Amino acid sequence: MKIHKSITVDRLLAMHEADDGGAVCYSCGVDHDGFLEPDAERVKCHACGDHAVYGYLNLLVEWSTCGCGYCEE
Repeated sequence: MKIHKSITVDRLLAMHEADDGGAVCYSCGVDHDGFLEPDAERVKCHACGDHAVYGYLNLLVEWSTCGCGYCEE
């Protein structure tokens, strides 16, 4: 699944530092309202309806192992 362009490493790291259950939708990039575990997967998005909301930890892990070149810079 392609990650929405508004989701950046800096944004995810800010979620990690806040440690307030941050999660975002892969599809539309909107922040999820309410607390989710950092490793949440495939939660329904309140904005677009896709089951594409993931906790920040899953996104960070995916980027650290994706090999895209962006993650290692």
